[in-house]
Amino acid sequence: MSNTHPNKIAIIGITGSGKTTLARRLAQDTGYPLVELDEYRFATDGSLKPEDSFVSEVEHVIDKESWVVEGIFTSVAPVVWRAADVVVWIDVSLPVALRRTAKRSFKRLVKREPHPGGQMETWASIMGKDGLLSRLPSRYKRLARKYETAIEELDIKKKLIRLRSKDEIDQWLGQDIT
Repeated sequence: MSNTHPNKIAIIGITGSGKTTLARRLAQDTGYPLVELDEYRFATDGSLKPEDSFVSEVEHVIDKESWVVEGIFTSVAPVVWRAADVVVWIDVSLPVALRRTAKRSFKRLVKREPHPGGQMETWASIMGKDGLLSRLPSRYKRLARKYETAIEELDIKKKLIRLRSKDEIDQWLGQDIT
């Protein structure tokens, strides 16, 4: 990525798309603060923070001069996307998202690393009937439609960059993104 870049970058995508990886790289390359929305959404015990508290915290954070925001929650998407100079949608295929999600989840399980919300992975939370890998296929198309609708309604097409593969991400990082 060149030295010229937007000041406010929002990274969105489904679980396993690579949001966190890209956001961390952008934050490192730009020196901008990284805002991982999961850290604002969940309390230390893994429960959801009250909606008004979460929205207020995010509004305060994005009021800053520069940032890289990673994640998407319906309650804050409009304010984050409108404030962003660029919204990067990592739209990888379902098999890629499933593979990455499985790899990350099993790594957390084996190493006993907590999820960003504080809860620990279990076999049931990964593979069970309501587990992450079981829910991801049905959520994939539904969330893609939801993103497309929100992008249209918020009229942010001009600042949207949709990347569908690691190669496209690498190419985008190698160019002037303003």
